[in-house]
Amino acid sequence: MRQAGYAVIEAGKGVKPDPAATPLRYYVDQPIADSYRVTLRVGAQTFSRIYGVDEKGIYPSAGWALDLTGATPELIERANRPVAPAAPPPVPSPVASTQPGFGSNGTEAGTWSVSLTGFSSESAARAYWRATARLRPSWASVTPRFVQNGRSHGIQFGQFQSSATARAKCKGIRAARCGVVKAG
Repeated sequence: MRQAGYAVIEAGKGVKPDPAATPLRYYVDQPIADSYRVTLRVGAQTFSRIYGVDEKGIYPSAGWALDLTGATPELIERANRPVAPAAPPPVPSPVASTQPGFGSNGTEAGTWSVSLTGFSSESAARAYWRATARLRPSWASVTPRFVQNGRSHGIQFGQFQSSATARAKCKGIRAARCGVVKAG
C-alpha cells in the first residue's frame, strides 16, 4: 500500500494506534477446495473476493463484494449508482483467420459456434473479448458477435464442423460460462 501512495501506520506491541487512522484488517480463508476468500475490513466496511487456484496459478473468480450493513445512506447510494456505460469500441473489419479450426470469422458454412455467456453488459463482454484476445493470439483475428438474452450479454464466434471442435475452444476459460450453440 505504501508503494501505491497510502500512508500505513503499523501498531505493534506496546505501541498505541493513532486514533485518527482508519484501521485495516484482512484475513484469508479457504471456503471450498481450489479457492480462497480474501476479506478486507477498512474502518467499518468489509470487502470480500473469491480467488480460484489451478495449475497456472491464482486468479480472481468474482468481483469484490461490499457489505453495506450499517453503511451511511450516502455510501449505499454511491455503491448502487449505475456505472455510466463506456463508448463501444469501433468494430474492426472482418479479417480471414489463419488459425485452423476457426473458419473465416463466421462467414464460412459451419454448424457450431462457441458461446461465452454471463456478462452484465455489452461493454463487459467487449472488455473480456479484448483481454482474452491478448492472451490467446489465435482469437485476435476472429470477429465475435455480441448478443443479448434478457439482461445477460454474451459473445459468439467461429463456425465449426463439430460440437467437439467448438467445445475444445472452451478449454481454460474461467471468467465466463463457455459452451457451444448451433450456428445460425
